[in-house]
Amino acid sequence: MTDRRDPICGMQGTIEYHGLWFCSQRCIAEFKKRESQKDSCHQKSSTRWLLDPWFWVPISGVALVAASQLWPKISGVGTIYLGYVKKIGLPFLVGLVLGGIIDHFVPREYIIKLLSGSRKRVIARATFLGFLASACSHGCLALAIELYRKGASVPAVVSFLLASPWASMALTFLLWHGEG
Repeated sequence: MTDRRDPICGMQGTIEYHGLWFCSQRCIAEFKKRESQKDSCHQKSSTRWLLDPWFWVPISGVALVAASQLWPKISGVGTIYLGYVKKIGLPFLVGLVLGGIIDHFVPREYIIKLLSGSRKRVIARATFLGFLASACSHGCLALAIELYRKGASVPAVVSFLLASPWASMALTFLLWHGEG
């Protein structure tokens, strides 16, 4: 028997649409919307990059550092910005690399099966995964975005994010070791 789990909400599907099973017309409409967005992403216009924060954030950072070198009154701002980039740069890059690995190697159906819906079991799984991804909240943001893109539900992504920076494995071991 085929798996009749709805790819949008994770519930048991009763309506067949394009070889997938959905629980309601609302989920079919959401699926169509996501598919059309996916198609439009592949047909980007040549000026679309001008609206992309992945372009503007690094450019503004470089401009800020350059301005702080030219204008001595704001030199502290450039120093603080570079310190911030040094502090979060590596965890964020690790998160991007892990997100790329998830995107390339982990099938969408696997993420949907484990992290779709809002049942207690799904929330517990997402919280446990967030607990394991304990490096830093900046790296976990990239992982959470990729999990959401792959079909994880919003409650699962929020649980993942809330568990990652505050209930981290390293913090738990430090607190546990400090009590002994």
